[in-house]
Amino acid sequence: MRNFLMSEDGPMARSRSSFKKGVRSVFLCVAGALATAAGVAMYLEARSDNSSARQVTTDDLLRIDQPESLPDWISYSPTTQYFDTGVEYAKLTSRQLTSKFLLLPVGNRWLLTEVAGHFTGSRYEGKLGPFDQVALRRVVTAHPTVAERLLPYQLDARIDIEGTQHQSFGYAGAAGVVGLFMFFTGLRGFFA
Repeated sequence: MRNFLMSEDGPMARSRSSFKKGVRSVFLCVAGALATAAGVAMYLEARSDNSSARQVTTDDLLRIDQPESLPDWISYSPTTQYFDTGVEYAKLTSRQLTSKFLLLPVGNRWLLTEVAGHFTGSRYEGKLGPFDQVALRRVVTAHPTVAERLLPYQLDARIDIEGTQHQSFGYAGAAGVVGLFMFFTGLRGFFA
């Protein structure tokens, strides 16, 4: 009696290999098409976003108890000079300054504001939110008289509306490129 070994390149092995290749190609084409469609949708949404920051006054800020009261972008231009707290965030490896914390005057109160490390303007655009607890602790420790005059929220002004829109365009482009790469890789599998 003879023992037959199954060959790796026999007809069954080839059909299994071509089946796997076909499934992989279909998956890549479908996933690539979905990623490309998501990229296009993200681009169209970012392009149609014509939001602008709502200009707020000192009185508006003093009336707010919760940051959720003004959920959208705001713009605030204090009438007097800000106070630099000396609290900063930097990258560990390069020591590059990523953000710094300022105190903006709001009537007889202070608004803790985080801005980009290179910020030098006088108009602060961002969203109100909860305190950065690490920064708050450092500000209160360094400037104890400020604590009782702080407003109960913080302004995150690291990125403005235009910066956020550019970031959205970048994500949309990346999703589109990855999607097209996957689609054409899958398509090439049908013809190889």
